[in-house]
Amino acid sequence: MPERRPTTVQDEERAYTWRLHRILALYVVGVLAFLALMTWAERQGLSRHWIGPIFLFLTVMVYAGIGVYGRTSDPEDYYVAGRRITTVWPQRPTG
Repeated sequence: MPERRPTTVQDEERAYTWRLHRILALYVVGVLAFLALMTWAERQGLSRHWIGPIFLFLTVMVYAGIGVYGRTSDPEDYYVAGRRITTVWPQRPTG
């Protein structure tokens, strides 16, 4: 089955929002699963001297993963976000 491509701006925005929500949901589930795992490990006798470094290491690895996932090779995307970010306030007419 061929992949469906968004055809309108509204379809593109909907697809982007869905992707963003999916990533956020995966992140939340991952954090909750990690906290549950650490709670279980502590109750099983894992020393607090190990829990701190594990949290630190995982945090650094998550940020590294975000950096790899969000990388770009296009300089315009890197410096000006591909000119996709709009202003929050309305533009005043000039002239």
